Amino acid sequence: QEEARRIDPFGNGNPGSGILGRMCDKLIEKGYNAKASSINVATIATSAGDDSELIPQYVSSRGITMFHPKPRKETFDPLPYIKEMNGVTALQSNIFGETWSKELNQAIHDNREQMEHLSNIVISNPAEGNDRYAKIMNAVLPIILSHKERNVDRDIIYVELGGWDHHKEMKYSLSDRYKSVNNVLTAFYNEMKSKGYWEDVTLQIVSDFGRTLTPNSSNGTDHGWGGHYFAMGGSVKGNQIFGEYPDDLTESGPYNIGRGRISPTMSWESILNSALQWMGLDDDKGELDYCLPNRFQAGTKLLSKEDVFAD
Repeated sequence: QEEARRIDPFGNGNPGSGILGRMCDKLIEKGYNAKASSINVATIATSAGDDSELIPQYVSSRGITMFHPKPRKETFDPLPYIKEMNGVTALQSNIFGETWSKELNQAIHDNREQMEHLSNIVISNPAEGNDRYAKIMNAVLPIILSHKERNVDRDIIYVELGGWDHHKEMKYSLSDRYKSVNNVLTAFYNEMKSKGYWEDVTLQIVSDFGRTLTPNSSNGTDHGWGGHYFAMGGSVKGNQIFGEYPDDLTESGPYNIGRGRISPTMSWESILNSALQWMGLDDDKGELDYCLPNRFQAGTKLLSKEDVFAD
Protein backbone atom coordinates (compact mmCIF):
# COMPACT_ATOMS: atom_id res chain seq x y z
CA GLN A 1 0.00 0.00 0.00
CA GLU A 2 2.82 2.39 0.78
CA GLU A 3 4.31 1.97 -2.69
CA ALA A 4 0.91 2.50 -4.28
CA ARG A 5 0.86 5.87 -2.52
CA ARG A 6 4.46 6.79 -3.25
CA ILE A 7 5.11 5.29 -6.73
CA ASP A 8 8.83 5.54 -6.03
CA PRO A 9 10.15 2.07 -5.13
CA PHE A 10 13.83 3.05 -5.22
CA GLY A 11 13.53 6.39 -3.44
CA ASN A 12 14.74 8.30 -6.49
CA GLY A 13 12.26 11.14 -6.06
CA ASN A 14 11.91 13.59 -3.20
CA PRO A 15 12.24 11.54 0.02
CA GLY A 16 9.10 11.36 2.12
CA SER A 17 6.87 12.27 -0.81
CA GLY A 18 3.97 10.65 -2.64
CA ILE A 19 2.79 10.68 -6.22
CA LEU A 20 0.00 13.22 -5.72
CA GLY A 21 2.13 15.52 -3.58
CA ARG A 22 4.90 15.62 -6.16
CA MET A 23 2.34 16.31 -8.88
CA CYS A 24 0.81 19.16 -6.88
CA ASP A 25 4.27 20.57 -6.13
CA LYS A 26 5.18 20.73 -9.83
CA LEU A 27 1.83 22.26 -10.77
CA ILE A 28 2.41 25.04 -8.23
CA GLU A 29 5.89 25.63 -9.68
CA LYS A 30 4.25 26.08 -13.09
CA GLY A 31 1.94 28.78 -11.72
CA TYR A 32 -1.21 26.78 -11.08
CA ASN A 33 -3.16 27.25 -7.86
CA ALA A 34 -3.08 23.58 -6.93
CA LYS A 35 -4.27 21.96 -3.70
CA ALA A 36 -3.79 18.41 -2.46
CA SER A 37 -6.47 16.99 -0.17
CA SER A 38 -7.26 13.66 1.43
CA ILE A 39 -10.37 12.37 3.15
CA ASN A 40 -10.01 10.96 6.68
CA VAL A 41 -6.33 10.02 6.39
CA ALA A 42 -3.01 11.83 6.64
CA THR A 43 -1.23 10.04 3.81
CA ILE A 44 2.17 10.18 2.17
CA ALA A 45 0.34 10.15 -1.17
CA THR A 46 -0.39 13.90 -0.85
CA SER A 47 2.99 14.84 0.66
CA ALA A 48 5.58 16.60 -1.50
CA GLY A 49 8.47 15.86 0.85
CA ASP A 50 10.50 17.77 3.40
CA ASP A 51 11.84 20.35 0.95
CA SER A 52 8.41 21.46 -0.26
CA GLU A 53 6.19 24.19 1.13
CA LEU A 54 3.10 22.24 0.07
CA ILE A 55 0.73 21.64 2.98
CA PRO A 56 -1.97 19.07 2.20
CA GLN A 57 -5.52 19.55 3.42
CA TYR A 58 -7.26 16.86 5.46
CA VAL A 59 -11.05 16.71 5.41
CA SER A 60 -13.24 14.50 7.58
CA SER A 61 -16.14 12.55 6.11
CA ARG A 62 -17.99 13.12 9.39
CA GLY A 63 -18.51 16.77 8.59
CA ILE A 64 -16.67 19.97 9.48
CA THR A 65 -16.64 21.20 13.07
CA MET A 66 -15.27 24.57 14.10
CA PHE A 67 -12.09 24.44 16.15
CA HIS A 68 -13.01 25.57 19.69
CA PRO A 69 -9.97 26.20 21.89
CA LYS A 70 -12.07 26.83 25.02
CA PRO A 71 -15.00 25.30 26.96
CA ARG A 72 -18.41 26.61 25.96
CA LYS A 73 -18.97 28.48 29.24
CA GLU A 74 -15.48 29.99 29.32
CA THR A 75 -15.24 33.70 28.48
CA PHE A 76 -11.47 33.82 27.97
CA ASP A 77 -10.49 33.24 24.34
CA PRO A 78 -7.00 31.71 24.12
CA LEU A 79 -6.91 31.63 20.31
CA PRO A 80 -4.96 34.91 19.84
CA TYR A 81 -2.41 33.73 22.42
CA ILE A 82 -2.15 30.30 20.79
CA LYS A 83 -1.26 31.99 17.51
CA GLU A 84 1.22 34.35 19.17
CA MET A 85 2.93 31.65 21.25
CA ASN A 86 3.20 29.33 18.28
CA GLY A 87 4.50 32.02 15.97
CA VAL A 88 7.65 32.77 17.93
CA THR A 89 11.02 31.50 16.70
CA ALA A 90 13.94 32.10 19.03
CA LEU A 91 17.58 31.02 19.19
CA GLN A 92 16.68 28.14 21.50
CA SER A 93 13.83 26.92 19.28
CA ASN A 94 14.16 23.39 17.94
CA ILE A 95 12.78 21.55 14.95
CA PHE A 96 10.21 19.65 17.03
CA GLY A 97 8.74 22.77 18.57
CA GLU A 98 8.74 24.66 15.28
CA THR A 99 7.10 21.75 13.50
CA TRP A 100 4.41 21.54 16.18
CA SER A 101 3.75 25.29 15.97
CA LYS A 102 3.61 25.26 12.19
CA GLU A 103 1.23 22.32 12.06
CA LEU A 104 -1.04 23.71 14.79
CA ASN A 105 -1.37 27.11 13.16
CA GLN A 106 -1.94 25.50 9.77
CA ALA A 107 -4.63 23.22 11.22
CA ILE A 108 -6.46 26.20 12.74
CA HIS A 109 -6.21 28.06 9.43
CA ASP A 110 -7.44 25.08 7.40
CA ASN A 111 -10.32 24.55 9.81
CA ARG A 112 -11.48 28.15 9.39
CA GLU A 113 -11.12 27.89 5.62
CA GLN A 114 -13.09 24.66 5.49
CA MET A 115 -15.85 26.16 7.61
CA GLU A 116 -15.98 29.18 5.33
CA HIS A 117 -15.88 27.42 1.98
CA LEU A 118 -17.04 23.83 2.40
CA SER A 119 -19.75 23.73 5.05
CA ASN A 120 -22.21 25.85 3.04
CA ILE A 121 -21.87 23.95 -0.23
CA VAL A 122 -25.14 22.37 -1.37
CA ILE A 123 -24.84 18.96 -3.03
CA SER A 124 -27.69 18.35 -5.46
CA ASN A 125 -26.96 14.66 -6.00
CA PRO A 126 -25.35 13.24 -2.84
CA ALA A 127 -24.37 9.61 -2.53
CA GLU A 128 -27.27 7.76 -0.96
CA GLY A 129 -27.09 5.89 2.32
CA ASN A 130 -24.92 6.23 5.38
CA ASP A 131 -22.09 3.78 4.72
CA ARG A 132 -18.47 4.94 4.76
CA TYR A 133 -18.18 5.00 0.97
CA ALA A 134 -21.13 7.40 0.73
CA LYS A 135 -19.74 9.59 3.51
CA ILE A 136 -16.38 9.81 1.76
CA MET A 137 -17.91 10.79 -1.58
CA ASN A 138 -20.11 13.38 0.10
CA ALA A 139 -16.92 14.88 1.56
CA VAL A 140 -15.19 14.92 -1.85
CA LEU A 141 -17.96 16.72 -3.72
CA PRO A 142 -17.86 20.00 -1.70
CA ILE A 143 -14.12 20.28 -2.29
CA ILE A 144 -14.61 20.22 -6.05
CA LEU A 145 -17.67 22.48 -5.96
CA SER A 146 -15.87 25.11 -3.84
CA HIS A 147 -12.76 25.44 -6.00
CA LYS A 148 -13.63 28.96 -7.18
CA GLU A 149 -14.23 30.21 -3.65
CA ARG A 150 -10.89 28.71 -2.60
CA ASN A 151 -9.13 30.14 -5.68
CA VAL A 152 -7.94 26.68 -6.73
CA ASP A 153 -7.68 25.60 -10.36
CA ARG A 154 -6.16 22.16 -9.78
CA ASP A 155 -7.68 20.03 -7.01
CA ILE A 156 -6.00 16.69 -6.33
CA ILE A 157 -8.04 14.55 -3.95
CA TYR A 158 -7.04 11.20 -2.43
CA VAL A 159 -9.44 8.73 -0.83
CA GLU A 160 -9.10 5.15 0.39
CA LEU A 161 -11.91 2.63 -0.02
CA GLY A 162 -10.92 -0.42 1.96
CA GLY A 163 -12.68 -3.72 2.52
CA TRP A 164 -11.63 -5.69 -0.56
CA ASP A 165 -9.39 -8.34 1.00
CA HIS A 166 -11.88 -11.16 0.67
CA HIS A 167 -10.14 -14.27 1.95
CA LYS A 168 -13.53 -15.85 2.63
CA GLU A 169 -17.00 -15.68 1.08
CA MET A 170 -15.74 -13.52 -1.75
CA LYS A 171 -18.88 -13.59 -3.92
CA TYR A 172 -21.15 -12.32 -1.17
CA SER A 173 -18.73 -9.65 0.03
CA LEU A 174 -17.80 -8.50 -3.45
CA SER A 175 -21.43 -8.05 -4.45
CA ASP A 176 -22.00 -5.80 -1.45
CA ARG A 177 -18.90 -3.72 -2.22
CA TYR A 178 -19.89 -3.30 -5.85
CA LYS A 179 -23.23 -1.82 -4.80
CA SER A 180 -21.44 0.70 -2.58
CA VAL A 181 -18.99 1.68 -5.32
CA ASN A 182 -21.75 1.97 -7.91
CA ASN A 183 -23.66 4.24 -5.55
CA VAL A 184 -20.80 6.70 -5.08
CA LEU A 185 -19.72 6.68 -8.73
CA THR A 186 -23.29 7.41 -9.79
CA ALA A 187 -23.45 10.31 -7.35
CA PHE A 188 -20.11 11.64 -8.60
CA TYR A 189 -21.23 11.52 -12.22
CA ASN A 190 -24.64 13.07 -11.55
CA GLU A 191 -23.26 15.90 -9.43
CA MET A 192 -20.41 16.77 -11.80
CA LYS A 193 -22.74 16.61 -14.80
CA SER A 194 -25.43 18.79 -13.20
CA LYS A 195 -22.92 21.43 -12.07
CA GLY A 196 -21.10 21.55 -15.42
CA TYR A 197 -17.81 20.07 -14.21
CA TRP A 198 -17.93 16.65 -15.87
CA GLU A 199 -15.48 17.63 -18.63
CA ASP A 200 -13.07 19.02 -16.06
CA VAL A 201 -12.71 16.07 -13.68
CA THR A 202 -11.14 12.63 -13.84
CA LEU A 203 -11.62 9.90 -11.27
CA GLN A 204 -9.06 7.10 -11.25
CA ILE A 205 -9.14 3.92 -9.20
CA VAL A 206 -5.98 1.93 -8.45
CA SER A 207 -5.12 -0.86 -6.05
CA ASP A 208 -1.98 -2.18 -4.40
CA PHE A 209 -2.56 -5.75 -5.62
CA GLY A 210 -5.01 -8.07 -7.38
CA ARG A 211 -6.43 -11.44 -6.41
CA THR A 212 -5.79 -15.07 -7.25
CA LEU A 213 -8.02 -16.57 -9.92
CA THR A 214 -8.31 -19.82 -7.97
CA PRO A 215 -10.30 -19.93 -4.71
CA ASN A 216 -9.05 -20.94 -1.29
CA SER A 217 -10.74 -23.34 1.12
CA SER A 218 -12.97 -20.58 2.56
CA ASN A 219 -14.69 -19.62 -0.70
CA GLY A 220 -12.41 -16.62 -0.94
CA THR A 221 -9.35 -15.54 -2.87
CA ASP A 222 -5.84 -14.67 -1.76
CA HIS A 223 -3.35 -11.95 -2.61
CA GLY A 224 -2.43 -11.81 -6.27
CA TRP A 225 -0.61 -9.38 -8.50
CA GLY A 226 -2.20 -8.02 -11.67
CA GLY A 227 -5.67 -6.46 -11.51
CA HIS A 228 -7.98 -4.04 -13.25
CA TYR A 229 -7.99 -0.26 -12.83
CA PHE A 230 -10.21 2.28 -14.52
CA ALA A 231 -10.60 6.00 -15.14
CA MET A 232 -13.79 7.98 -15.76
CA GLY A 233 -14.51 11.59 -16.61
CA GLY A 234 -15.94 13.75 -19.36
CA SER A 235 -12.57 14.11 -21.08
CA VAL A 236 -11.70 10.41 -20.91
CA LYS A 237 -11.88 8.47 -24.16
CA GLY A 238 -14.22 5.69 -23.11
CA ASN A 239 -14.64 2.16 -24.49
CA GLN A 240 -10.91 1.46 -24.36
CA ILE A 241 -9.02 -1.34 -22.64
CA PHE A 242 -5.25 -1.12 -22.32
CA GLY A 243 -2.95 -3.99 -21.47
CA GLU A 244 -3.00 -7.60 -22.64
CA TYR A 245 -5.57 -10.11 -21.50
CA PRO A 246 -3.92 -13.53 -21.02
CA ASP A 247 -4.82 -15.98 -23.74
CA ASP A 248 -3.85 -18.86 -21.45
CA LEU A 249 -5.12 -18.92 -17.85
CA THR A 250 -3.81 -22.39 -17.05
CA GLU A 251 -0.98 -23.07 -14.61
CA SER A 252 1.41 -23.28 -17.56
CA GLY A 253 0.32 -19.92 -19.01
CA PRO A 254 3.10 -17.35 -19.54
CA TYR A 255 1.51 -14.78 -17.20
CA ASN A 256 0.49 -17.22 -14.45
CA ILE A 257 3.05 -17.27 -11.64
CA GLY A 258 1.09 -19.72 -9.51
CA ARG A 259 -2.46 -20.25 -8.26
CA GLY A 260 -3.80 -17.84 -10.82
CA ARG A 261 -1.61 -14.95 -9.78
CA ILE A 262 -1.35 -13.08 -13.06
CA SER A 263 1.66 -10.85 -13.69
CA PRO A 264 0.59 -7.41 -14.96
CA THR A 265 1.37 -6.12 -18.43
CA MET A 266 1.13 -2.46 -17.37
CA SER A 267 2.38 -0.57 -14.32
CA TRP A 268 0.96 2.16 -12.12
CA GLU A 269 3.08 4.56 -14.15
CA SER A 270 1.35 3.50 -17.36
CA ILE A 271 -1.94 5.22 -16.58
CA LEU A 272 -0.62 7.89 -14.20
CA ASN A 273 1.67 9.18 -16.95
CA SER A 274 -1.37 10.25 -18.98
CA ALA A 275 -3.19 11.73 -15.97
CA LEU A 276 -0.21 13.93 -15.06
CA GLN A 277 -0.01 15.23 -18.62
CA TRP A 278 -3.75 15.96 -18.60
CA MET A 279 -3.32 17.96 -15.40
CA GLY A 280 -0.73 20.16 -17.12
CA LEU A 281 2.72 18.63 -16.60
CA ASP A 282 5.22 18.40 -19.46
CA ASP A 283 7.24 15.44 -20.66
CA ASP A 284 10.14 17.48 -22.04
CA LYS A 285 10.83 19.51 -18.87
CA GLY A 286 11.59 16.66 -16.50
CA GLU A 287 8.31 17.13 -14.65
CA LEU A 288 7.01 13.63 -15.35
CA ASP A 289 10.35 12.11 -14.37
CA TYR A 290 10.20 13.94 -11.04
CA CYS A 291 6.66 12.75 -10.35
CA LEU A 292 7.20 9.22 -11.69
CA PRO A 293 10.93 8.51 -11.15
CA ASN A 294 10.53 4.83 -12.08
CA ARG A 295 8.37 5.28 -15.17
CA PHE A 296 10.95 4.07 -17.67
CA GLN A 297 12.44 1.37 -15.42
CA ALA A 298 8.97 -0.17 -15.01
CA GLY A 299 9.37 -1.64 -18.48
CA THR A 300 5.76 -1.16 -19.57
CA LYS A 301 4.04 1.10 -22.09
CA LEU A 302 3.51 4.66 -20.86
CA LEU A 303 0.13 5.94 -21.96
CA SER A 304 0.06 9.54 -23.17
CA LYS A 305 -2.63 12.16 -22.72
CA GLU A 306 -3.63 11.58 -26.32
CA ASP A 307 -4.11 7.87 -25.66
CA VAL A 308 -6.52 8.35 -22.75
CA PHE A 309 -8.07 11.82 -23.01
CA ALA A 310 -10.05 13.53 -25.74
CA ASP A 311 -8.63 16.97 -24.91
